[in-house]
Amino acid sequence: MKTGSELRKEILDEVEKCVCRDRNSSYGDAEDNFEHIRELWGWWLYRRGLLEDADELTKLDVAQMSAMIKIARKVKDIKYLDNWVDDAGYSACGGGLILGESQKNVNEEAQAPANPPSESTFNSTEMMDYKK
Repeated sequence: MKTGSELRKEILDEVEKCVCRDRNSSYGDAEDNFEHIRELWGWWLYRRGLLEDADELTKLDVAQMSAMIKIARKVKDIKYLDNWVDDAGYSACGGGLILGESQKNVNEEAQAPANPPSESTFNSTEMMDYKK
């Protein structure tokens, strides 16, 4: 009989298969797909008068609301494993969006040129020292 850890590992392996291989090859990168969904849902909700601006919706909202669809489906059959796998997959995609944004911010900060002090901030001797 498998341990709880082994069973959870099986589920996580299935989640990885879904979000990193199977669905990725069928629908493309989740981040790109979430952007398309965000645009469509935002447009729909805006046209229905439920959003003041279609751009209020984010890709993180798409990930979370997609997970909520799976949560809602669990009400009908809480033991249907696919809903658990997909719920975890959408959460992993949302987490990936957050990590991707963090990496992007770190890379942008690393590439940003240092702002030299302006001449009005330092006297001429300090400015000459800085330029060395």
